[in-house]
Amino acid sequence: MPVPPPAGPTLTRAAVARPPMPDDADAALEQARLLLTRGEFASAVDLLDRLVTGDDADPRRAPDSDAALALAARLRTRLRALCALVECRLARGELDEAAALLARLRPTGGAADAWVHHARAEVAAAHGEHESALLHHRAAGGAIAAFTSRPRTDTPADTYWDQVGWSALRWRPGAALALVHLGRPAEALDLAYAEQAEAWEAGDPLHLAVALRTLAAVEPFGERVLRLREARALLRDSDAARLQAQVATDLAAHLILSGEGAEALALLREAESYAMREQLWPLQNRIGRLLQHLGEDPRRREAEALAVLTQAERRVAVLVLEGRSNRDIAGVLLISVKAVEGHLSKIYRKLGVASRQAMLAAIAS
Repeated sequence: MPVPPPAGPTLTRAAVARPPMPDDADAALEQARLLLTRGEFASAVDLLDRLVTGDDADPRRAPDSDAALALAARLRTRLRALCALVECRLARGELDEAAALLARLRPTGGAADAWVHHARAEVAAAHGEHESALLHHRAAGGAIAAFTSRPRTDTPADTYWDQVGWSALRWRPGAALALVHLGRPAEALDLAYAEQAEAWEAGDPLHLAVALRTLAAVEPFGERVLRLREARALLRDSDAARLQAQVATDLAAHLILSGEGAEALALLREAESYAMREQLWPLQNRIGRLLQHLGEDPRRREAEALAVLTQAERRVAVLVLEGRSNRDIAGVLLISVKAVEGHLSKIYRKLGVASRQAMLAAIAS
C-alpha cells in the first residue's frame, strides 16, 4: 500500500462544515457535530443535551402519516445526538453517564443501527471489553455496507441517511485497535490499510489523519513516527483540536522512547492545554503520565480554576478561552448577553480577578 505524502489536502473550517439539515433540530445536530470535529466539547455537550430530551414515542402510534413521518425524523435526529453524546461522555471519562445513554439506544434494523453499534463498540472499548468492541464495530460496518449497497428510494428515511453521509462514522480504526488488543495484528493491519486507501481516495484530510494515526498504532514500531508526523502535517491548519492533541500525544510517546525528550515535551504541553480546557480527563491523564516520564509535572492551574466553577460558568469560561466575544458566547449557549455578563462576574469573583484579561492570565498561569 503506497504511503500518502505529507503534503496533501488541508482541513479548514470550510472543509469540515456542511449545510444544515432542513429543520432546527437537524441544524443543531450538525452544529454539534461540527463543534465535536473542532474539539469544542463544552459547547457541543450543551447542544446535544437539549436534543436528547423528550420521550421516545413510537411513530406507529402517531395519529396520521404526516405526524408519524415527523416523529420518525425527530427520533432519527435524537438517536444520532445520543450517539454523539456517548462520544462526549467517554472523552471526558464519564463511563457511567455513557452507559446510561447507551441504554436508551435500540437497534432498529435500518441504517441507524450503524450509529447504535458504533456507540456500543466505543463503550465496550472504554471498559476493556475488546471482543465486544470488535463485534459491534464490525456490525456497524455491516450496517453501513447494507444501506449503501442497496437501491436508493425516495422515502424520507433514505433521503435523511443519504444527506447524513457516513464520513463521521469510521468503524475500521476502532476494530483495528480491538484486534491489536486481542493479539491479531495482521488483521488489524489489513483494516488500517483499507481505511487509509478509502481516505486517500476521498481526499479528506481529516479522514486521512485518522487513518494514519490508526496505522501508527498497528504497524511495526519503526514506521510509527513517520505516520504521526504525516498526520500532524495534514492537521496543521485545521480546526480539529482534539485529533491534533491525540496525534501530538501519540507522537510524544514514541519520541520519548526514541530519546527525543525536548520535542516530546513541547508536544505534550500543546496537548495538555487543550485537554484541560475541554475537561478530557482520560487524555489529560495520559499526558500527565508521559510528562512524568520526562521528569515534568502536569500543569494544574487551569484544571483547578475550572473546577471551582459551576457547569454553566465553566461553559462560559471555556468559550472565553477560545477567544469568543460575549455576543458569540450568547449565541452558542442560547442565552442573553446579559446572562453571559452575569456568569463572567461570578467567574471573576471566584478566581479573584477583575477583568477578562486577568481571568485569562490566571487560568493560563
